[in-house]
Amino acid sequence: MKSKILSYSFWMPYLLFLLVIGATYGVYLSRWGFYYDDWPEVYLYHNRLNLFEYYQFDRPVLSLTVWLLSKLAGTSPLAWHVLASFLRWALVSAFYWCFSLLWPNNKFVVMIGALLFAVYPAYSLQPIALTFSKVYLLYTVYFLSLGFMIKSLQASTRSWLFAVISLVTMLYHTVSLEYFWGLELARPAVIWLVLADHSRSSKERFILTFRNTLPYTGVLVVLILYRIGFASFRLDHFYFTAERNNPIAFLQAVFSSPQNLFDYLRMIMRDIKYVLWDSWSKKSFVDIGIKTQIRFVLLTLASLVAIFFFAFRIFRLRSDQNLLASEKQNEFFWLGLLMLILGMTPVWSVGNSASTPGPFDNRHAFAAISGMSLLLAGLLGSLRSALYRGTGFAFLMILAVSYQLYNGYDYYKDWKRQRSFFWQLYWRVPSLPPGTFLLTDKPPFPYLTSNDVHLGPAVAVLYQLRDGNYPSQWAFSLDALLEDYHVSPEEPKSGVEIYRAVRTLEFRALSTRALSIDYSPDRQGCLWVLTPDDIDYPYWSEREKLLVTLSSPDVILPEATSAPEPNIFGPEPPHTWCYYFQKASLARQQSDWETVVALGEEALERRLYPDDVYEWLPFLEGYIRTGEWERAATVTEEIITINPDYRQAVCNLWRRATEMKQHPDDVSDLLPTITCKP
Repeated sequence: MKSKILSYSFWMPYLLFLLVIGATYGVYLSRWGFYYDDWPEVYLYHNRLNLFEYYQFDRPVLSLTVWLLSKLAGTSPLAWHVLASFLRWALVSAFYWCFSLLWPNNKFVVMIGALLFAVYPAYSLQPIALTFSKVYLLYTVYFLSLGFMIKSLQASTRSWLFAVISLVTMLYHTVSLEYFWGLELARPAVIWLVLADHSRSSKERFILTFRNTLPYTGVLVVLILYRIGFASFRLDHFYFTAERNNPIAFLQAVFSSPQNLFDYLRMIMRDIKYVLWDSWSKKSFVDIGIKTQIRFVLLTLASLVAIFFFAFRIFRLRSDQNLLASEKQNEFFWLGLLMLILGMTPVWSVGNSASTPGPFDNRHAFAAISGMSLLLAGLLGSLRSALYRGTGFAFLMILAVSYQLYNGYDYYKDWKRQRSFFWQLYWRVPSLPPGTFLLTDKPPFPYLTSNDVHLGPAVAVLYQLRDGNYPSQWAFSLDALLEDYHVSPEEPKSGVEIYRAVRTLEFRALSTRALSIDYSPDRQGCLWVLTPDDIDYPYWSEREKLLVTLSSPDVILPEATSAPEPNIFGPEPPHTWCYYFQKASLARQQSDWETVVALGEEALERRLYPDDVYEWLPFLEGYIRTGEWERAATVTEEIITINPDYRQAVCNLWRRATEMKQHPDDVSDLLPTITCKP
């Protein structure tokens, strides 16, 4: 009977971590997609390219981990999110196992720290599954290494075996990725705590700590010296530059002037404040529907009920029982604070920051939140009243879980927009020849912040034409053409060679091979492929007018060579208004006016209407070109009635469409509400 109880208690924390991670992130497993740096690797996996070559410039050993994970998940977003959730659970479990060895009599407090670590709001990148799955795995390996080191110091037999396992796993994660090099510097403090023994003098304890730390420190020093002084990285002057992640160059710049040093110290304090405080004050349930809010609240409460049920089932604490002795309170606090600071040192050494506004930048806080979770757990454990402990813990968990649910919902909306974008692009642009690229004023998605690095590979995957490491299509921002390649606004059609590289992926084209697009669902309903006729749109800024001028819609190939991969982009969405708009726009470009009219009639029969009446223009031209004057007049009147600002665009369309067509002498007789002067 006793063994069953012990077994029950042993497994319950791990089941609890699984439940909380499932309730917080699992609700989105089938609703999240690919974001940020996921897309270059999707291109790699989709085309079965050499992963070692891709990572050889800075992280060659990491390619082994990436290869293993890619074999498990392939190019399926769902598979990657399931894998990432499992690895996040493994990470939290390794954290709990490691520190339970260090504080075997304080497992309840360690469990509190592990639960906070699972949902800590300073890190919000769980949806970026493909990119960060390898990070979760190597973070897990770090805690396994730390745990086996603790076992080697505690064990009376086979301590050498645990020490070897610890050193090998430490070598694996440090050689693969530099994210956790700072946390390696916390090993001496952990060893010092393990060697706490009243029979040892401080001098003996210090000597033993130094001896046991030496192998790990030696490996780390060699790696740092190699990285700084001897590693030779490829330079492409875009993704890899001489200054990229170079601590010597950065620190020389910092100490070159008092102002630079002051700004640097201020950045460090801002990052610490972000992890300690600002991350807890992020928005939670804002700008979402009431039904979604209710679901999120229920999920949060379910997680908390489960936490308290299992926790008190396992530990059965009396309300007046102290969780931590004052000595252990200090250990939790100071080790947590040390890991918080050291976890950020690799980030600070190259001038990066966790508190910058970009949503992708809080990855720099990931190593630090393990220390912050220990610190908070120690503070909660030091409270004398169980009521205070429970209330404080519940409050923090509600804040963290609610934020992560909201954050996940934001990523879900972004993936929904991405899928709509890619399918609309395919409907409107069935194929693109090699050496063409999409051009936008700014990235169309909040979680694809760079056309050059993120959207470009996605477009290459969509059209599936490739030549090894040389994608046939890409995407650029207008700023890239104007600033990096000095395309002249006065002579936009002058050909300039443009080039982008993301590690081994390279794209070259002429600036005249641009296809400009506008995708602003907040402004209009559908994706717009810009043509010369769109210059009449009344709301363009000067920059957007330049986009229209730079666009070359004649590069579009009307016959598709392949369809979007459903495993990547999801199944084809229902044919709503945007489908008919895209197909009509394509038919309009080919002067297939009968198809344009047929699509318009089908959309009307299905009672589909645009969010922006400007999208009626392809159908209006189809009615004019086929001589359906009354239907054309009705559509024109409706457009002008809804938005008089489109008067000029409509009149210009009438003039262009009727130049080569026999039509009534006085067009205005058909348009009773407007006057289109000849």
